[in-house]
Amino acid sequence: MLEYIKILILAIFTGVSAPLPTSSAAHYSFMNCVLNFSSDEALLGFYYSVFMLVVAFVVFFALRKIYIKAAKSLFSKSKDKTTLAYKKRQKNIFLSMLPSLILFIPVSSDTLLCDYFEKFLSPNSLLVICIASVVCGLFLVISIWYTNKGDNTKKRGGTTRDVMRMSVYNLVSHMIPGLSKVSLSATNLLICDVEPKVITREIFLYLAPQIFLFNLIKVVRALVGGLVFDPVTLIIGIVAVALSSALIVSLSGKVNMRKLYAFFSVYSIAFGIFTGISSFIL
Repeated sequence: MLEYIKILILAIFTGVSAPLPTSSAAHYSFMNCVLNFSSDEALLGFYYSVFMLVVAFVVFFALRKIYIKAAKSLFSKSKDKTTLAYKKRQKNIFLSMLPSLILFIPVSSDTLLCDYFEKFLSPNSLLVICIASVVCGLFLVISIWYTNKGDNTKKRGGTTRDVMRMSVYNLVSHMIPGLSKVSLSATNLLICDVEPKVITREIFLYLAPQIFLFNLIKVVRALVGGLVFDPVTLIIGIVAVALSSALIVSLSGKVNMRKLYAFFSVYSIAFGIFTGISSFIL
């Protein structure tokens, strides 16, 4: 029963933090250290990948109309402005997924580049999370300052170059807990002069496919490799992360997240410092 409570807490923290400009992997790793859920790196990585797959599905459902229209535009011969815009979106969605494949480059006979991520989920990596969280928070602060500095012309959405740059930045966040994917994406789009009120939508739209592809491959590899896990524990985690992430995604669409970026930048820095202090205690 205690294990079920632990996975419930881990899932809720992951589901709440994943759609926000905070690192879900950092919260997942830190809470694992606090709760002592597991020391098995492969198992921790598997649960986290499943949780992130669920988050991606939640975003897909929330933005399903855009994804469906973008997919349908590929089969349309119309050249009106709306259809062409959705065709561009579909191209950008596809391109946003490609950089994540770099993480599946083999570095040895039985290890891929992405396998190093699990090593950062262990308790001895809290200092890494500390540094990454502080750096991520500072990046967001700089982007907020840049946006407020002048009266720049704003774009209604990210260009192909903006989306590709965002995807490349997120490659590192797939490796190191503390580097928030949403925060790095927001930093990129703010500096690229994308309208603040559409940034949340743009982040979710292009980040979800990358998260989906990356974690799907990781989950399949774990299952094919014969990883042993408790199905009941996994189901509890899936339900908890689905409900918590759905709530946050829904709220993100109703509030002006841009006004909360300053709070989350400070929170990220504070969380990093707290994690660093905790590394000497836990």
